[in-house]
Formats: sequence, C-alpha cells, structure tokens
Amino acid sequence: MAKKEDIVSVIIVDDDVNVRDNYLHIVDSLHGMVCIGCYESFDQLMLDDIAEPTILLLDIGLPGTSGVDAIPLVRNDLRWVNVSIVMLTHSASRDNVLNAINAGATGYLHKGSETPAELVERLKELASGGAPMTPDVAQMVIGFLRTGNQRVEPESELSEREVEVISRIAEGKTNRQIADELSIAVDTVAYHTKNIYKKLHVHNRVQAASRYSNIKPRSSGR
Repeated sequence: MAKKEDIVSVIIVDDDVNVRDNYLHIVDSLHGMVCIGCYESFDQLMLDDIAEPTILLLDIGLPGTSGVDAIPLVRNDLRWVNVSIVMLTHSASRDNVLNAINAGATGYLHKGSETPAELVERLKELASGGAPMTPDVAQMVIGFLRTGNQRVEPESELSEREVEVISRIAEGKTNRQIADELSIAVDTVAYHTKNIYKKLHVHNRVQAASRYSNIKPRSSGR
C-alpha cells in the first residue's frame, strides 16, 4: 500500500463529462494515484477549497476562463506552486500550444488520440516527474521555438547522460521509451529530465528541446 505522502493526487477539469469519466476511471485504476476532484470549468474549481494536487489535467477549451488563461492564475497562486499542469485538447492549434507552453504548462495531450494503455503510460510518466507530450505536438513547435533562443551559459552545460536523454526528448519520446533505449530506470530518466530543466532554465519538454537545439553541450561525465 502506498504511503500517504507517495500518493499522486489528480484534478480533472473538462467540460465533457465523458472525458472526465474516462480520465477518472484511468486515474483511480492506477496504484498510488487518486483523483481528488472533477470539474466542468476552471471557474468552478476556483470556487472550491481544495488541496493542491500533484497533477492538474486541464482542458484547453473551457467555458468561462479558458485553459490557457487559467495557467498563469495557477502559477501565480501560492497554494498551487508545485502542481504539474497538463493540457487536454482535441485539436492541437499551434497558437494554443505555444501559448500554453509559454504560460507554464508541463505537458500536452490529445484527447481521444491515445489508447487507454497509452494514457496510463502518460499518467505514470507524470507521476514519476516526467512531462508527457505527444510526439506530433512536440515536433510541431520545436522548430518554431528554436528561432531566437539564447545560447546556454557554460555553467549550464549538460552531462553526457543528460545529452542522451534530451536528444531523445527532442524526438518526442516518452520517459519509458528513453529508459528502454538507454537501459536505465524510468525514475532515472525523470531525475535527469528535472536536472536538464534546471540547467536550461525551462519548464517543459518542448522548451528544453528547443533550447538544446541551440547549444553544443560538452560532456562532463555521467
């Protein structure tokens, strides 16, 4: 049985009851993960006095306050400083994706484009500290974000293992896929990913891949 402090808590915000029910069923079926709230709008969520979740699954096209507009409200709320925000959408408009990423979204998932097994894998990736993003979304914006990025300062250079991880992130691969290719644990991939974010001063996979494309890290060992 998972310890209380190890439980990954999830809030689902989507105006489609079928989507909410689908994610609720998947979340509650996973060991160590529990849904602590389902809402049809962000405004409804804000009326509720609820503890900070580990993960916020947020529909991008909500009635009232949109998912994109909700991101900075969450990021600026001191009660929610550690939450991972993952956007849910049926169609990945480049502008919406870029706006969400720049506002601080952690990940981006297509509703209905993944099998239940794939959704489970994405949620497990979140629980282990990853930031899932479907490959098509990642590839769509990486090139766009490359232009104008500043080079990383020397003190932010990546280790050899971090280079191996981020090069695969740039290909849109999940933590599980990266772990399998490098023959390391998924948790180890998540650990390296967090260090990469810190060194590159970014908040998500696309920003990391974009920044990496403008640097030539010098190997410094694993």
